[in-house]
Amino acid sequence: MDAENSSNTNSPANGTKCWLHSIQDGLVKQISLLHKRKSDFDAVVINIKEGVGKLNKMEPGDEMCRDLEGLAETAKIYISMLAAAAPFLMCDCNNSQDKAVARLYFGQRSELNQIVNDAYHAFWLRFRKTDDISDPSMEMELHHSDGDLESFSACTVLFKGLIYEITGVYPSH
Repeated sequence: MDAENSSNTNSPANGTKCWLHSIQDGLVKQISLLHKRKSDFDAVVINIKEGVGKLNKMEPGDEMCRDLEGLAETAKIYISMLAAAAPFLMCDCNNSQDKAVARLYFGQRSELNQIVNDAYHAFWLRFRKTDDISDPSMEMELHHSDGDLESFSACTVLFKGLIYEITGVYPSH
């Protein structure tokens, strides 16, 4: 077996690149974007966190729906940036700079997932009745007027979409 086929490192001794960096021509733009857009990625994450924090203080309605739609668009940018970084997590060569930047992108993912899931849970609980129910398996009833229920339903659908965009998992309730 020759060194090109047997090695998966970018060591100076053999000069062979990993599978990812061996297609360098196709990745030059992606690598450049990965490094240059790190501050953009941070801004996107901050915007999502702040937007979700703002949602925690809102009542369901048109304003919340608009904010949820805007956050869903921001989440699409977030996911596209993660997708650009993902291949570099699997890189086995010694170009640790690319891998380190990719890890920075993904390092914030679990925190952001938790923030969004917690906000949805708080949203859901805020609009549920907490009456004592003898049968805990019974569905709790909403304590809102029909107009509020309509706003709540619309916001719930959008909130679930936002969670799916960010986490990749659609909430069960």
